[in-house]
Amino acid sequence: EGRLRSRFVNQPWGGFATSFNDQRNSSQDNLPSLQTMLFLEGTARLHQRLTLSLDATAAFGWFADDIQRFKVGGDNEYIPMLSGTYFAEFVVDAFVLTHLRLQWLPLRWLRITPQVDLAWLPDGLRQGKPDTLLLVVGLGLGLDFFLRDYMRIHVKFGYSPNAPRP
Repeated sequence: EGRLRSRFVNQPWGGFATSFNDQRNSSQDNLPSLQTMLFLEGTARLHQRLTLSLDATAAFGWFADDIQRFKVGGDNEYIPMLSGTYFAEFVVDAFVLTHLRLQWLPLRWLRITPQVDLAWLPDGLRQGKPDTLLLVVGLGLGLDFFLRDYMRIHVKFGYSPNAPRP
């Protein structure tokens, strides 16, 4: 997947709107940015009630400001998810994210899904040091209760033992 974006608003915001001049947030209009994402997914059925899946996402962006940069974190399906972190906790130019899941159906109405996530985030702490690499581990547990053929309750727990917190 690739995207070419351009922002048509010319007004100071972010670091330019405060006393801290953040050069990553330009107020220049018609600033084009280029983003690309690569996806890899695989699933193996280990047993009639046991499945192992791995998916990986790598993303790279150039010339983007914070409105257009990749947001990573949380358990919202509309941005790359990372168990145990807040919604859009990391705003980055590039990332590599992997999810390893084991789905187990012990009962006809219950699915248990433990999950391990790994995220590699260049300059993940946003200190202006693109050579630094932040590795974040996420641990998740999903429970699906199938009440009817058309009704399901999904509960997910997440914990990140090394996500940096202010």
